[in-house]
Amino acid sequence: MRTPEERARLQQEILWLVAEGTTATAACRRLSLPISTLQDWKRHDPEFMKEWRLARVEQAHCLADEIIDIADEPVAPGDMAAVQRNRLRVDTRKWFCGKTAPRCYGDKLAVNVETEQRSGVIVLPALDDSSVTAPVRVIAAPTPTARPLIRQPGETIIG
Repeated sequence: MRTPEERARLQQEILWLVAEGTTATAACRRLSLPISTLQDWKRHDPEFMKEWRLARVEQAHCLADEIIDIADEPVAPGDMAAVQRNRLRVDTRKWFCGKTAPRCYGDKLAVNVETEQRSGVIVLPALDDSSVTAPVRVIAAPTPTARPLIRQPGETIIG
């Protein structure tokens, strides 16, 4: 059983190692700490978990710096194995950074949904007339005076 001081020291050391870019497994191995102990700390100590999240973001920044170093490594002409190895190293770090710090390194998806609302009726973008075979029903917002409107192909509804 560890004393509270020893536990605090180990927690700070593992946070420091992870923030410097060391994997959690390697940091535990270096400190002779079972990975299950780290998992217990994360599960049962909210303050440690808060610090852990910050350390992981710092780890992502550290690995992002490594990506540039790897890309700048000289490779002997014609050494395709080294090129492929470096590509794998870069891709692995990019993936990890994107998962660990998605706000900084994640793939950003631009979602743009355009709808127009006029007096309780939502007007959706019109379909191409060639693909419409029957009248299109526009559904009104649920208001006491709202009623469904039928739009003929090519007809525009003006609020």
